Amino acid sequence: MWAKYRNKYGPLSPNQRDERIAAAQMLQLSALHGGKRQLDDFMLWTKPEERELSLDEAMQQWV
Repeated sequence: MWAKYRNKYGPLSPNQRDERIAAAQMLQLSALHGGKRQLDDFMLWTKPEERELSLDEAMQQWV
């Protein structure tokens, strides 16, 4: 049940939600001024290694 909610609406943590909203706003400003960045470039605290993993990826990292 929660997995469906997260897939539709994003993370449950208010801090992660706020970070994503701020990053989306900065992405829009960047695009408005001709920037060619990705959303991840504006995510300050959520690092790529902390992103959601598939089960197979998690098993490879933990073993």
